Amino acid sequence: GLVDHRQARVYGASLTSLKQTVNSLDLKGGFKALEASTGSGTLALFPLRDAPTQTLLAPSVDNIRIHQASDWEFMDEDGAVLNRVPNVDGYEATLFRYDEQTTDVRRAHGRINNLAA
Repeated sequence: GLVDHRQARVYGASLTSLKQTVNSLDLKGGFKALEASTGSGTLALFPLRDAPTQTLLAPSVDNIRIHQASDWEFMDEDGAVLNRVPNVDGYEATLFRYDEQTTDVRRAHGRINNLAA
């Protein structure tokens, strides 16, 4: 689940005060998350800077789809990939891709509001 940094600290501190070991999971890319045991398995509590406060977001990654309208392209409608940066000795380019993120099962994702502070 995705939580804000404060909720991750609160959860970790509650386990410490209960004299329980705080397990952490090693995720891809070198990231770490707190481990929470649930009735159906293990849930990774990952602190996210932009997560809403006092909210747990639980997306089901198996039900998220990316619909891609185009592959990565340079914006070169004027015929030039590189453009000069005004008042600077440099060039810039714009790389873009058109896609949309959707889900095939709306009820597969979860959200818990008003978590204890």
